[in-house]
Amino acid sequence: MSPADIILLVVAGLVSGTINAVAGGGTFFSFGALLALGLPPITANATSAVAMVPGYVASAIAYRNELGAVWRVAIRARHRQRARVADRRRDPY
Repeated sequence: MSPADIILLVVAGLVSGTINAVAGGGTFFSFGALLALGLPPITANATSAVAMVPGYVASAIAYRNELGAVWRVAIRARHRQRARVADRRRDPY
């Protein structure tokens, strides 16, 4: 692997990680870089997907407070919905 290949991979990794952190879709860059280096498409896709896992885990850890708030709201909404359904079953009219 030449130094130019390594530089391409490093730049593509940094760009794809940054874009994934902001909006998602960074695989576009990492997958393209791997294809440009001559990897078969299936291998490039699998490699790119596995390479993004640490970023997904880091995002989940960083946003755990916000995710917890969303889950709490969803659970409360589900409890309210169940209560309404139970009320309708007791008094359908």
